[in-house]
Amino acid sequence: MALALHERGVFTSAIAGVPSFKRKLVAEKGVTTQDTLHRYRDAWDRACDRTPHGEPIALREEDFS
Repeated sequence: MALALHERGVFTSAIAGVPSFKRKLVAEKGVTTQDTLHRYRDAWDRACDRTPHGEPIALREEDFS
């Protein structure tokens, strides 16, 4: 996602390695909202928690609840 946003010019390469700054910048530029970013972050956390080590992590609908 970060690469796709960078390619769209949402942020410069100077800040490409700073995740918290990218999240704030993406919301400020109107690409998405802080609420949506938090929702996806929480969903990824749930998906990571249920996925055995070494297995691919896939988001499921229930990860968003």
